[in-house]
Amino acid sequence: MERSILEQWAKLYHFTREISALEPWERLSESDALVYAQKGTEKELVFSILGHEAPFCGIACYPSWTAFSNSRLRLDGENVRQEPVFMLQDAMIGIWGARKDVSKDNYEIIKALGLRGHGDGSWLYFEKYAEGFYPATLSEAEVEELADAMGNLHMMMRAIYENRLPDYKPGMMLLRWYDEKTKLYMTHPFPMQKLAKPSYPVIHVEENDYFRSTADLPKAAYTLSLDWSYLPFTTKDGGQEFFPKLLLGIDQEGMILCSDLLAPNKNQINMVFNAMDQLFRRAGKPKAIRVCDRELEAILSEFCQKLGIRLSYTKTLSSLNRVRKMFIAHMTK
Repeated sequence: MERSILEQWAKLYHFTREISALEPWERLSESDALVYAQKGTEKELVFSILGHEAPFCGIACYPSWTAFSNSRLRLDGENVRQEPVFMLQDAMIGIWGARKDVSKDNYEIIKALGLRGHGDGSWLYFEKYAEGFYPATLSEAEVEELADAMGNLHMMMRAIYENRLPDYKPGMMLLRWYDEKTKLYMTHPFPMQKLAKPSYPVIHVEENDYFRSTADLPKAAYTLSLDWSYLPFTTKDGGQEFFPKLLLGIDQEGMILCSDLLAPNKNQINMVFNAMDQLFRRAGKPKAIRVCDRELEAILSEFCQKLGIRLSYTKTLSSLNRVRKMFIAHMTK
């Protein structure tokens, strides 16, 4: 490993261990947001202290408020889909875990730094999480970015623990930024922002000959209940490990009409349209489609409108959840 990148790893480990000495998980929870506005950019990194809800202590760094919001909304939800919700974050995370949890690459880094753990919960390692993919070792650029950000988080934590922020209380948002006028870093508490709920653009459908042939298909009497969710196990494609997404559709009797596995590195929108096209050519167009996912609703909105299919959104599809539970149990035997 090059000396320059090893120095960045050393810097990252140093600041993270300094933060852990303050035992921040005793005072802060996952929902507390500590925001660092990167100097010279418009990027805001959001830190979350793990330890109340997670089965281990850690520090998560999200690349945006949206990524932090998505994580909180997922982790705070009921997870009726049985998704591996912690694995579906977009974040760089430092974890104090067991030796068995440390990957070969991370162990080599720890060894090169002359560090080690002493029992479960004492092995510090870092991983990059991206929705749909199994966690990976940080890249050189990510190590450099996180080392700088962790240094600034350390200053924020010291300000809290040294009582230099009398107005700050857990549940507020703490912001640190570089002030160009004073040439100083500023740290100040603000009321917590509302979580940013995801929004999805409607997908426009081109009316080509292939689409028109689908439109001419006969309409059948069934109603399609449709949903997609990440499965709680991984597979590999070209050496890349990921969580497959199951697109599952049933009729009103609970019969499975489609069950397609989607990879996160593929065009999932096209795969949804292809699955619908195959189903319609086999069973006819449904009179209605019910979904409980806003992204699926946006994908199918114009598609259903042009095909004369009634599309509706509902908060939950209980019958589909039961079928999915049995489907997952069968696949994980």
